[in-house]
Amino acid sequence: MEPMFPNEGEARKKALVVDNSKGLRLLLGWILQEAGMEAVEANDGTEALQILGMGGDFAVVILDWDLPGINGIQVVTEIRRDAKLKSLPIMMISGRPHSSDADFALKAGVNDYVIKPFTRETILNSLTRMGLIES
Repeated sequence: MEPMFPNEGEARKKALVVDNSKGLRLLLGWILQEAGMEAVEANDGTEALQILGMGGDFAVVILDWDLPGINGIQVVTEIRRDAKLKSLPIMMISGRPHSSDADFALKAGVNDYVIKPFTRETILNSLTRMGLIES
């Protein structure tokens, strides 16, 4: 399954990728680029909220649960409280494999929950389910 790429000259959708692992941010950035999207990186929850507060018309936030300082669930809560951001799609990527964790994250407001380790296809399928790319 190959994602559709934007037409030449078409603006690329932006994704905010939030994880304290540079390697994971780079991997997700590569997958997003392949899907025709642009990745903007944040190292932690505080930086993510600052970036979102500056605007930037993001199509999705992809974030880890376990972040230093403000964790991923707290970031989700802040996004859902903000009138300008409350409908922004959120994909949570977590090493927490229990269904109770996924249920908690979904109730907090994430649109999709992906368990680490993940595959390229898992991320692309999530983006497709959220209507951000076509399969």
